[in-house]
Amino acid sequence: MGQVISASKIQPSETDVPIDRTLHIVANINKEFKVKTSAYDPSKYVIEAHEPQRYPYGVTIDTVYWYLKGIGSPMSKTDLRLLVREPNYFPPADPIKEYFDSIRGSYQGKSHIDLLCSHIKARIFQDKQEDYYQQRVNTLIRKWMVACVAQWLADFPNDVALGIISAKERIGKTYLTNYLIPDMLQEYYTKTGNNDKFFLGDFFTRYMIICFDELVGINRGKGRIEEFKQYMRDRDIMVQRRTDEFPVLRKRLAAATFTTNRVAENGGFLDDNFGNTRFGTIEVDDIDRKYSEICDKNQMWAEALLLFESTDFDYSWTSEIEDLKEYNQKYFVTSDEAKYVLMYTQEPTDENNEDEWMSASEFLLKLKEHRKIPFKEAGKLKANLMGYALTNAGYQKKSKRKSGDKIQLPMYRYHFSLKLNED
Repeated sequence: MGQVISASKIQPSETDVPIDRTLHIVANINKEFKVKTSAYDPSKYVIEAHEPQRYPYGVTIDTVYWYLKGIGSPMSKTDLRLLVREPNYFPPADPIKEYFDSIRGSYQGKSHIDLLCSHIKARIFQDKQEDYYQQRVNTLIRKWMVACVAQWLADFPNDVALGIISAKERIGKTYLTNYLIPDMLQEYYTKTGNNDKFFLGDFFTRYMIICFDELVGINRGKGRIEEFKQYMRDRDIMVQRRTDEFPVLRKRLAAATFTTNRVAENGGFLDDNFGNTRFGTIEVDDIDRKYSEICDKNQMWAEALLLFESTDFDYSWTSEIEDLKEYNQKYFVTSDEAKYVLMYTQEPTDENNEDEWMSASEFLLKLKEHRKIPFKEAGKLKANLMGYALTNAGYQKKSKRKSGDKIQLPMYRYHFSLKLNED
């Protein structure tokens, strides 16, 4: 029989150091190239040569593959792609922070935000002073841009989507939303889709600006719009990407924009589920595309950065809530419930008059008692949608008890007056 060798004799000694071939490959890559991987999306990486003149056509992952093979340190392309995305070997960079660091202090005093807005012709309605709606363009775009900076640099959620809408087609609505992204960060802009592969949470953690073009991506029923509104409020979002074994809590990154042709005359675009305070809508008559030749985007963002960091500029949307409610009211799609609210309610006269405080269910019951609802429609009207319609009509909502209530708990009631005798 042969000699038996004990296991202890074949184990490496404590002084033996295993050779990490991966570290050797990483060292070779770093000698020739600089790999920059995004902290927000590992699939976004940039490879630059230390001596660019050696690679006149630029550097790709294929360039690195052939370089390693040429120096006798080969690795499969699949493994190489995994390697450059691995943060333990190539620490990720923050391209957004790098961009704002590069423009900090560069604002020259002339507002290129105002210059951009001067090329956007607002639709003028007759209920305000002549210059109100044009000035509103400046107010909303400046507010949105500073709110973006607050979100990207300080994790303060920008919870209002900037909307460029017009009945006219092909005037540059979508182009404008894309123009707003800094040139060096173009890959962080995207438009949404409605296919099964589209995951809203992933988009909100992967891109800087999302354009919901023609509202695609949030117009797929109540579930999707509620998801959208939740993400607009969030600082962090739980997301499971294709390469994740488990869901991961990621920083919410994206600011939202949207476009549509569905102005009031075309039927509107907001329904009761959308609400009216998440949409910074600007209806335009025209857009002069010469702004793209005249405006300096870096100066626009340098101004927004200055306002965020060095002034008391209010980048929350609190002061704009009433404006958003009033302005967006005209864009609600008229529901059956809204039709009855319009026909049979009016402004209240006395806050202490209990008859002027009704829940949505009580209002429905009153309409039925007075035979204002045709029999074929009675079953279609929903109390919750009637509540939305009353809210959108601007009536005060309060948790309130009335004398004679059979239940002790207060319920939400709306303050309005009935006009049942008027047809």
